[in-house]
Amino acid sequence: MDNLFDNYSRLSPAFRVNSDPSSEKEDCSVNAHGSIAAIRHAIRDDDVDAFIDRAMRFSIDIGSLRFEGGRNCLHLAMECGSTIVVRHLLALNYDVVHELVNARDDDGMTPLEHSLLHSHIGPCVVDHLCGAGAPVSYSLAKVLQLPAVWNGSRGDAVQTLIRTGPDLTEALAIAVENKWPESIRLLTILGAPSSEALVRAAIEQDTQKVTQLTCEISTVRAAISKLAKADQWDALYLVCATATAINVTHTLAVRDAFQQIAATFRDEDPVRHANALRLLTPLITSAFVRCKKIAEFGNTAAIKALLDAGKFQPQFSRSTINVGNLRALRTMITAGVPTGPFLRYVQAKYRDQVHSGSGPVDALKAFRLLACAGADISSLPEETLAQIAAQNQVISNATSREHDYFLLDAALKKDVAHVKTLIDKGGDWKRALKGLSEFDKSAVPVLIDAGVNPIEALVYAINEELNPAIEALIETDAKRSDVSTRASHGIPSLATRALIDRLQNNDETTARRFIPAITDGAKELVYAALAENEALARTLVRLNANATAALVSALNAFEYEAAGKLISWKIVDLGSALRLAIDMPNVDRARIAIILYTLGAPRSSIDGIDIDPQLLRQESTSPLFSRQTREYNL
Repeated sequence: MDNLFDNYSRLSPAFRVNSDPSSEKEDCSVNAHGSIAAIRHAIRDDDVDAFIDRAMRFSIDIGSLRFEGGRNCLHLAMECGSTIVVRHLLALNYDVVHELVNARDDDGMTPLEHSLLHSHIGPCVVDHLCGAGAPVSYSLAKVLQLPAVWNGSRGDAVQTLIRTGPDLTEALAIAVENKWPESIRLLTILGAPSSEALVRAAIEQDTQKVTQLTCEISTVRAAISKLAKADQWDALYLVCATATAINVTHTLAVRDAFQQIAATFRDEDPVRHANALRLLTPLITSAFVRCKKIAEFGNTAAIKALLDAGKFQPQFSRSTINVGNLRALRTMITAGVPTGPFLRYVQAKYRDQVHSGSGPVDALKAFRLLACAGADISSLPEETLAQIAAQNQVISNATSREHDYFLLDAALKKDVAHVKTLIDKGGDWKRALKGLSEFDKSAVPVLIDAGVNPIEALVYAINEELNPAIEALIETDAKRSDVSTRASHGIPSLATRALIDRLQNNDETTARRFIPAITDGAKELVYAALAENEALARTLVRLNANATAALVSALNAFEYEAAGKLISWKIVDLGSALRLAIDMPNVDRARIAIILYTLGAPRSSIDGIDIDPQLLRQESTSPLFSRQTREYNL
């Protein structure tokens, strides 16, 4: 039979009949022009002898023959499960096979998609199609754009295609060209470099591609960061303008990108980061509420960029005085925030409390705080300056042992300026941390406010097993970072920063104490994915970080690029993630479950779980990502 096909494939085109689909009849009789209906009948019966006989008798051009819906012989054979006919079609000569496997029907489907979505076709057929040059990348993009169903065919198709090794970058380009938004999103989750594609499109000023690639805020945010660091103003402006026009919440991507750069500033090229921050600040349109937190990081360049662009919020500098946050206050003053308003604010605040007894004491604390932060206090009354000098003199005359005693006492009294002065004079903050952990953990944040590095403090507390101090440090950081809100985006938690710091310093001994006692490692894995640091992610997994929770967390937060990294690095099981997502409270279970099931998570992974029937509807009644909304604390 193969020889017959070989002979047929070599026939001269002059002896073939190119059929007109419009003249096709539904009966199986031989018509005047050959037997298109009979060819169809032979394919459906998987009767290869009849197929060969009729094709040769009427010189039918198998490559160009089309049935209803624009399908060719291979399309129809796939739909009917006619594996014998399929095998023989794929045994024809190269040109005919190439034409067959790359043909698209009226719905844009190639035979490969038909084979994937019909369960009666064996997996070996897919291998033959791929070996014959089927457009795998196109098929992946096309299948991902199909409606989401729970019958398993779509997820199985995706997994089959992934195993063939498609080019995700090519698939993404195809999805962009065809304007397939859901395909773009899902390809991003599979690991396609969407932000890189957006960066290239923006630099090339390709407005159409930019429009297609700005559907996801995580992609926009990542592209903005990269463009800002590359000093690509025109491209940056195009992305921001396009993203804002598509979705009003995308305006917050600029703020998020600024926060991410500011939070990682100390770990990378400071000059490049400073330029990026200056480039982004004019594009920040919403209220920037993270001034104080960024100042706590000691990021002078970020505060200066906000100040120069008129985005710095003065009320936040006042709150640093009220809470005694010397660390943030010093950053602000170093960045150039005027100190005159600080002094006037303190004087006005305590003017009516002079006779209360506590007023002058509180005012003196505030003035000493400003002095420690580098503010010029020479304009204060002589009496106030004399009191400050006297206190400093007492500290200068004290012995080292007295410094430690005074330091613990000042911390318990929550006198930040006094604590800072004592530390500068040699007071042992580690001994004070031990004492506070034992006596009053609520005073632990005073050490951080006074300038003690919070990462060093947490690492020391973990190594010394100072559990109350550990709790106080983590709770304070969470409260100040508002980690429960979207406003905290781009600012990793203290536990995350400390764990990453230890790993970057090759201190795995301490790092092992973090997981699972302090963190399950999920947030740290998302951090590694956002930073595109595969080596860090694999180290975290080796330390038993929870990759499954990391993937669910990334998907729940619409961090699709981060999710894509975790999946493409093959460090997480989709089935386990599906089970966790459905069984996990406080997540968008339906959306995440549909995504994971679409990408190939097995249905068996959720056996035995009580699931809302609505979640398992046969087909989504609305676009897969229509409910993606974000809540921001402005």
